[in-house]
Amino acid sequence: MNVVGKAAFGARSSARRILGHVLRERAAPSRRLLGTDAVVATAAAAPVVAAAAASLKSARPAVGETKTPPARRELLPIKMPMTTNGVKAFFVDTPAGVSDVVGRLSAVTRDDCLYVDLEGVDLSRYGTVSLLIIYCPTARQIFVLDVFMLQAAAFDTQGPDDSGLSIRGILESKEYCKAFFDVRNDSDALFHHYGVGLRNVEDLQLMENATRPDGQRNIINGLAKSMGWRGILSKAERAQWDRCKTAGKAMFNPATGGSFDVFNARPLDPAILSYCVGDVYYLPRLRKRHWGSLSQAWRLKVQKATQARVLESQQKDFDPHSIDKIRSPWEDPLDWVPLNEYKAPVGSHAYRAPTQKRHKL
Repeated sequence: MNVVGKAAFGARSSARRILGHVLRERAAPSRRLLGTDAVVATAAAAPVVAAAAASLKSARPAVGETKTPPARRELLPIKMPMTTNGVKAFFVDTPAGVSDVVGRLSAVTRDDCLYVDLEGVDLSRYGTVSLLIIYCPTARQIFVLDVFMLQAAAFDTQGPDDSGLSIRGILESKEYCKAFFDVRNDSDALFHHYGVGLRNVEDLQLMENATRPDGQRNIINGLAKSMGWRGILSKAERAQWDRCKTAGKAMFNPATGGSFDVFNARPLDPAILSYCVGDVYYLPRLRKRHWGSLSQAWRLKVQKATQARVLESQQKDFDPHSIDKIRSPWEDPLDWVPLNEYKAPVGSHAYRAPTQKRHKL
């Protein structure tokens, strides 16, 4: 054995002795019984263990060395006032985090539904995508993906297994059901910025419109008004939901001195996070309330109208800010109202009801 080999052998032997001593100390019965002593002993031994491990690493030959990949960082939940019943929300801003999300969503079955929403600056082909929010009720988890920072990595990062699945694959898959509230601008932005073609989509806005009585389907409702249906939210839930929505809108609504740029500010303001979570948290109740009350014929109508919305949003002549977007696909001539009596601010679903209805002659 040459001089270098002897030195390496000596270093390895010394390191092993130190590690063995530390392990015996940590395994002692007195340490197991006294929690405080065990913590102190472990903390005191940490530098020794680190030095021993470093010694072992430096003593190994570099040729043919096999490195173990670093452990995947666990997603940490963020505190959200909207979430209850064990639902956790996560802010995801790294490719490793996206991979973790894909792994968690891959367990969703055909009987489950994912609830999806996007936020951005002028969310459309003309603006930007800032955030992608996905709620998985079966897993009781909400994921807020930072598309502004991740860009294409938010959609194309694959999961931890070898299936090749990604967020893009989930959004474009026939196997995964995705529910949106008014899918049009979301689809427009996804398709024209990232080439994502949505499939197997449900539109809760159309469901709500379809459940109205005859003669009352002319104008579609925004999310806030749709949440006003009896039995969807309790008074306390509605009050909390309104507080989160009001605080978020105050930050991005230009009419109140805000700016849509807050969706791209980092770190993201907690009020904006709460606003995003609130947009998806109660959507399962909305779906349950309306889908269950539709006849089979109306369900087919909703499905066809939803597919038409997705296809329309991908066309060159689609106008994401058209006033005609507030028209229902099942416009009833007996409930016709001139569009100039309605206000539809860009980026808002808060439509003002007319003071008087007018009918076609």
